[in-house]
Amino acid sequence: MVRSFPEILQRLERGKALILTSQEVCELVDRGEKATLEEVDVVTTATRAVMSGTYAVLSFPVAKPGTFLRAKRVWINGVEASVGPCPNENLGVLDLVVFGTAHSRDREDYGGGHLFREMVEGKPALVEAETDDGKNLQAEVGLKEMPFARLIGSRHAFKNYSAFVNTGNKPVSTIFHARQFESNCQGATFSGCGQINPVKNDPLLETIGMGTRILLNGAEGFVTGTGTRSSKERPNLSGFADMHFMDPQYMGGFVTSAGPECVCSWAVPIPVTSKISFMR
Repeated sequence: MVRSFPEILQRLERGKALILTSQEVCELVDRGEKATLEEVDVVTTATRAVMSGTYAVLSFPVAKPGTFLRAKRVWINGVEASVGPCPNENLGVLDLVVFGTAHSRDREDYGGGHLFREMVEGKPALVEAETDDGKNLQAEVGLKEMPFARLIGSRHAFKNYSAFVNTGNKPVSTIFHARQFESNCQGATFSGCGQINPVKNDPLLETIGMGTRILLNGAEGFVTGTGTRSSKERPNLSGFADMHFMDPQYMGGFVTSAGPECVCSWAVPIPVTSKISFMR
């Protein structure tokens, strides 16, 4: 049965829509219950994984206006942030970009992903800034004191990943292995987003696209299109959400043999508009 978006929306508004999780759909397929599958209006999908293409854009005051002209270098809990692009001259405000894969200068197993979760948990962070006129400033700032805090995914929610082996003669450090990766094909590592992830359930991106509403780490957000390195064979997504509304249990840091990485979660509802998109 083929439905249009308005038809599905009407059924949702009347409380008549049949909504299943992608896990429930998989179980129905395994049982061969075709009749029930044809009645589904919306399938909810989700994924939680290490997502390296994560960064936060933050803007907040650290000093009184006139204290400094521009910040030169900034660290938050020892994690270096990139200053700019707006200089905020003499406002005492920092505009920063913090990468989820940035590593702390003080703690070996602490990085941007750990910092983001602690911020969402409501924990204050130590902000250290070097100004262009040689001043050193410190301030304790929490998410509540940050008027702007947006988490952005430039490459999230892969449809598929690959298995890896180390064919060399020496162990190597890699983000795809939690410990040193054994040499001479002694082991294999696999990373993927699973059967219930959004792009796996909409591989041609027939319903997921720019403006699609999502939950990113539990906060309402939006898809901004396909992500970096996305291709027809290996699609992925980009998106964003406000950190103030995120749930810490859906995000965090993860330590690999190459250092800290960033964990994020996506949830996307997929309206069933065609048999082709639904049954893939």
